Amino acid sequence: MLIPDIINALAGWGISVSQEQLKSPTADFVENVYSACLEQLTGISHGSLRDPVQNALNASQVEDKDLYASALSSNIILYHLQAIDLFMGTARVEDFNSRDLYNPERERTIVLLSAFINFVKFTEQFCDPFLKDLRERSNSLIAQRDNIQDQLNEIQRKLDELKGRIVQDKPICEQLNAENTSITNTMFMTKDAQAKAVRDVEQYKTERNALMKRKEALNGEIKSVEEAITRTRARIVQSPERIKKTIAIMSTTAREDKKMVLMHETNARDLQTKINALHNIEKVVPLISPHLLR
Repeated sequence: MLIPDIINALAGWGISVSQEQLKSPTADFVENVYSACLEQLTGISHGSLRDPVQNALNASQVEDKDLYASALSSNIILYHLQAIDLFMGTARVEDFNSRDLYNPERERTIVLLSAFINFVKFTEQFCDPFLKDLRERSNSLIAQRDNIQDQLNEIQRKLDELKGRIVQDKPICEQLNAENTSITNTMFMTKDAQAKAVRDVEQYKTERNALMKRKEALNGEIKSVEEAITRTRARIVQSPERIKKTIAIMSTTAREDKKMVLMHETNARDLQTKINALHNIEKVVPLISPHLLR
């Protein structure tokens, strides 16, 4: 680039230089210009390097920190300029080094400034839209990441709360499980007792039916005997004593039969009571919650 073109380009960035400075460049001049170019490309300036330089000097524990501050800042700027030099290979810039800062030459300084200016114009023309889109997507991704992080924190908080509730409810769960086991065992025992009671009821029903049949047979026999006695009395006249004796014997037999009938009726009533109780058990057992059987 011609010197006037370089002057105009730098003036567009707010950097004022003269032809005499470009024709006879000094170390301070080129460092200021290169620093301005570096700031234009990367945003790194002397001001932004002040704190990192001071932190590095504090960590090094050197005695005279002010003596090394300027040199360290220059070396950091040189490092970043050399890094940019790698991206400017297509501008035919070769081996940017400390000599270009501390002992600049007119022709090489013009070539380097031309390369910087062309590189900045290239990035402004072709890279800025891409970088802008990339920054926007990056900001969007960062916002999504922060949102997801907030959701993760909320979920973690709820998870911790649920874990705390689980720990708090664990004794109650153990107590309920123990009660459930006890109720389940009791229910199984009740079911076994019910099955046994049902078998007993069936047996009692069979015995009852047999007793009822026997009772009917006895009633028939008593009626038949009474009819026979009536017919016999009508046909036969016996001595009063013998008749009295026969009547007494028959009365005794009838009383025994009546006692037997009463005893069977009592057994029948007991069986009926047990049957009613078993029916009540059959109604209550299905009401037990099925989950207690788990």
